[in-house]
Amino acid sequence: MKTLAASFTALILSALCLHAQTPPSPGSTLGHSIHGETFDEGPRQQTRCRSGMGEAQFPVTTASPEAQAFFNQGAAQLHTFYYFEAERSFRQAALLDPACAMAYWGMAMANPNNSKRAQGFLKKAQEKAAALGEKLTGREKKYLEALSRYHEEGKKEEERRGNYVQGLEAVVLAYPDDLEAKAFLAWAIIGNSWAGDKLNSWVAVNVLIEEVLRRAPMHPGAHHYRIHLWDRHDPEQALRSAQLYAQSAPGIAHAWHMPGHIYNGLSRWKEAVYQQEGSARVDHAHMLEDAILPFQIHNYAHNQHYLIANLSHLGRLRDGVAFSRNLVEVPYDPQLNDKNNGGSAQRLGRFSLMRLYVRYESWDELLSDPHLDWSDVPEEKAWKAYGEGLAHLGKGDRGKAAEEAGRLDAVAAAAAKNPWRDADLIETARLELRGRLALAEGRMLEGFDLMNRGARMQVEKFKEDLAGYPRPFHEALGFAHLEARDWGLAEAHFREVLEHRQNNLVSLAGLVEACGRAGKEKEAAEAYHQFLKAWQEADQDLPYRKRLEQSFPSLAQVSRTSEIAADPAGTAGTAGGEEPAGAKPVDLANLGPKLWEPSPAPDFSLQEAMGKMVRLQDFRGRNVLLAFYLGGACAHCMEQLFALGREKEAFDKLEVQILAASDDPPERSRDLLAGPRGKELPFPMLSDPGREAARRYQAHDGFENLPLHGLFFIDRQGRIRWSRIGADPFTDLGFLKAEVERVNRLSIASTEKK
Repeated sequence: MKTLAASFTALILSALCLHAQTPPSPGSTLGHSIHGETFDEGPRQQTRCRSGMGEAQFPVTTASPEAQAFFNQGAAQLHTFYYFEAERSFRQAALLDPACAMAYWGMAMANPNNSKRAQGFLKKAQEKAAALGEKLTGREKKYLEALSRYHEEGKKEEERRGNYVQGLEAVVLAYPDDLEAKAFLAWAIIGNSWAGDKLNSWVAVNVLIEEVLRRAPMHPGAHHYRIHLWDRHDPEQALRSAQLYAQSAPGIAHAWHMPGHIYNGLSRWKEAVYQQEGSARVDHAHMLEDAILPFQIHNYAHNQHYLIANLSHLGRLRDGVAFSRNLVEVPYDPQLNDKNNGGSAQRLGRFSLMRLYVRYESWDELLSDPHLDWSDVPEEKAWKAYGEGLAHLGKGDRGKAAEEAGRLDAVAAAAAKNPWRDADLIETARLELRGRLALAEGRMLEGFDLMNRGARMQVEKFKEDLAGYPRPFHEALGFAHLEARDWGLAEAHFREVLEHRQNNLVSLAGLVEACGRAGKEKEAAEAYHQFLKAWQEADQDLPYRKRLEQSFPSLAQVSRTSEIAADPAGTAGTAGGEEPAGAKPVDLANLGPKLWEPSPAPDFSLQEAMGKMVRLQDFRGRNVLLAFYLGGACAHCMEQLFALGREKEAFDKLEVQILAASDDPPERSRDLLAGPRGKELPFPMLSDPGREAARRYQAHDGFENLPLHGLFFIDRQGRIRWSRIGADPFTDLGFLKAEVERVNRLSIASTEKK
């Protein structure tokens, strides 16, 4: 329950935010910001006061209470790495009070991964600070100085990182009641350790975080940073923050995601899945509400990848497959998630789908699922050969398995010429496939030698669930020893996995079988009791329970006598099994859709050059490529339209209708079509008076009241599958043709599966 003070603060914030005003029009600059190149990227639509962003109190020099409210919102968003929306909040503050120097400091802070833009914003902040003179507080000056020292040119990165920490320490020493400074300082120290600086004391940083939490128990940054501090080091120390972080900022997906790290480290799979699914649903709601695409959201694909890995341990195969396919189906983007980006949604989706099929021996699905549309990137070629090789072995076709092993050998040999992480990952996969093939062919010593080498490599380099290897290698070795009737070695390998990934369904099933085959009835019964706890969360049509009870009839008695109650608190299959103290479980369905859904495209009724009215819904059942351009006087706009005209035949084959809209009146469009290059525009030219349709599609800068270029791929169901809005027109039509073809193919495959 919110405290009275927090509720009153939220009420004041909401009231103030209602007064944000739309700026007067400064005149068109053909898509480019009047403030310079730095403002051409990032958010270009106004924001609003959002619920669930967390509380932050960061007073700045401004005469506008509304600007202060948006600044506080931006500061809270920074603490949860909600950078895109944080920049938007700071831009809203600057819109309300252009003299607010710290608003530009906030914009710089919201660009930790784009130093060029951060430096541009910081320069603007310094200009505004100079104009304010003595009106700017000493505290604000110290914040600006700290960030300026980090971005100081001519200094080595390590020195700049240290200077930033010293700058924040100066704020803390001069203003010991400034909780935001202490929170930012804690994160700076933790972040510097990731960059290579030595972290000598986790406890010292934790004490700094505790100082914040003593005065602000629900401070989102403090909980966030404590999770990062102890994750992979001693996750138990951050359990309380894992229980409270999503409550502190429930409207931000990252606040749901990060507790999953802690629960994952503690083998509390159900709680981890709860957090990660909450993260997915919050992101999906945000995408639908604000017409955001997945590749525009920080860490979206990573969050889903984590969720699928945890679902695998729980035995929730169907959900894991659904989330994996959904990742493959989200849009590509040539800049933000192309095939060479190892963290792209599509690559992580294919990998996650393959790892599920391999772990659960779904061989037919692995060989036929159209979502496994692997690219020609070496690592993906390796996973294709690895997965299909194991599938053919599982189906008894050693010849085809050997062909895939040969392909994997070739990829591994090529990767070894440039040794790095991918080369080791591919070699580990090669050792497993070659080992399994040797075992299938009766070459037992060679096979187990290869697999033992692979297991050592995986444990040394890819031990974590998200480190890049499809499954725990010792689990694969356990099942290999079961097939070889080496019951003791099989048991040892399964116990090795369960030491680090407690209560995961697949390894527990293997352990039960290994103990049962060895005649260890007591150990088999104990393992089966643990298996039944985990089984409560698993897909009930998986074969494990039926197979175990048929093989070992005495286990059926364990099943009948084990009083395993229903588990509404969500702790079955967890380490410890206690209900999270202070946690407030919510119905995840209320947060947003479970899977990503494309946003519906706003309908319109616009007049084309010859006077006919054209509506988007007229093209339902056909793809649409909708271009908002800035009129016939815009030269680079026209080049985009001419390029689209040259590709009309190709788009026709993909069942795509091209439409172009601007605020030119119909007679101006008629003049263009009647001109010397009119034949190069073989599609409807629509008139959008006042750019009303463009505004509904957000192809308009709400901060500066400027028109923007916009290109939208709308699918047969009238949903936005991809878009690009910005200062310049998008012209990579080769990418667009490939993306339309991909969406068509996956849509047909999904329809056929239904």
